[in-house]
Amino acid sequence: GFCMNTPYHNPTSYAEVSITYSETDTKSITGVCTDMILLPHGVASPVSIEIGSDSVERVIANRPPEIRSGFNVWADKDERILVYRKRSCGEEDIEMRFFLHVFPVDPDALPKRSRQFGFDNSDFNFDPHGQRLGESCLAVRRLPKYPIAAIRTGQFTGSDFRPVWEGAFDLGESADDSKATT
Repeated sequence: GFCMNTPYHNPTSYAEVSITYSETDTKSITGVCTDMILLPHGVASPVSIEIGSDSVERVIANRPPEIRSGFNVWADKDERILVYRKRSCGEEDIEMRFFLHVFPVDPDALPKRSRQFGFDNSDFNFDPHGQRLGESCLAVRRLPKYPIAAIRTGQFTGSDFRPVWEGAFDLGESADDSKATT
């Protein structure tokens, strides 16, 4: 396979998931294109250094996102991370604040400051949690260790807090989910 529409070294490939081979040796893998992000073997981007490049690559390469909206959003229960990615990302996309509301299976697991709302408010700015990679943007957020029932996330405008895009999904964990509590 090859990264369609652009050379493999260009981080703006349009391939959903493709493997690039060198022209002289079709058996050696020289890189992996995942949508708009090239993650060459042995090279970690600053975003992936924090959590490990293999983790981010695996999350975005193995399945469709939980949310397809302003940013596509993937959740990985084993790694306890959310990955946000936008293919064609402009300054306005990274200037708007993200909201992230994490709804636990057991409301008593919430920090005291969040119990009155019924969710953990983990709003964030793109910087320092994200990075521009070519024309695309990638941000990574760690999830709490407690079992999570659902997640609601998106971006909003600064002055009136009006959502620009939003999405929600059930994480499907239960109070007995040992992966979430370890």
